[in-house]
Amino acid sequence: MTRRRVYRFGAFVLDPAGEALLAAGGGRVPLRPRAFALLRLLLENAGCVVTREDILAALWPRVFVTDDSITQCVHDIRRALGPGAVGALRTVHRRGYLLAADVVEKAPQPRTEPVPGARRSTLSLMVSDVRGFTSLCERLAPAALARITAAYFDALTGELRSAGATVVRCVGDTVVAYWGGPDDDPRHAAHACRGVLRAHAATEQLVGQFAERGWPPMPTTFGVHTGRAVVSEAGPAGRAVLGAAVNLTVRIEALNKRHGTAILVSDATRAAAGAAFVFRQVGLVADDAEGSVPAYALLGRRSAAAARPDLP
Repeated sequence: MTRRRVYRFGAFVLDPAGEALLAAGGGRVPLRPRAFALLRLLLENAGCVVTREDILAALWPRVFVTDDSITQCVHDIRRALGPGAVGALRTVHRRGYLLAADVVEKAPQPRTEPVPGARRSTLSLMVSDVRGFTSLCERLAPAALARITAAYFDALTGELRSAGATVVRCVGDTVVAYWGGPDDDPRHAAHACRGVLRAHAATEQLVGQFAERGWPPMPTTFGVHTGRAVVSEAGPAGRAVLGAAVNLTVRIEALNKRHGTAILVSDATRAAAGAAFVFRQVGLVADDAEGSVPAYALLGRRSAAAARPDLP
């Protein structure tokens, strides 16, 4: 059975199966079928230029239409999304159109209880990034890029969720997830280290699987930090994490390129994770509160004989 998906972006939700564009309050936003199809195509390729040829092939296969038809669809989308659409839906001169928006593709889940709002909690955050993703976007056709990233995100987020993570954001080549927070887990730092090791192994396996299909590799690096952040469940985009801890996690992940590492964690994560893991200090990372803090490469789990049983 095909899993139903929706696309969340800004204050809107696009439901392809229900053929509906929904506003923040849940109201339906009128959009003609061709414009709806174009918006879906742009969301599937968010952050990448969709050419005129790709649009014609997707919306009017084997039918001759003029550029005016595309222009009218773009006009309808901008009118439906309101003033913010002017900057988000961009015309790229002589190339096509680009939707510059944070898009989360997910299976919709009915709410069974009221939205609890926001809460500041201690949790272990993870940010991942694909090396060379920008050049990959420029080389590949949008349809091919969409297939590859869909397979990549399915494998990565599936592994993270199976390791107990809450995935809050997938946009471009970045995944944001966390352990702990409102979902009480006193050993979230250890579970985060274990989960990221599993996620990294999953992306390494994808290299071979992608090669068999003739697809390019998606080499992935990870950053992990344990700290206080705001977990919010308000708004149409679902759960989100906010605060300085998120910024520090992003900076930790970015250090992988400098040190040639795959997984870097903060000193706070290393200390909270316990003796079940092997770490190596690689340098310092700028911290808004403390100036700088040590960063450590996560090398793996210790053998059972060398560590206390921190994890189930």
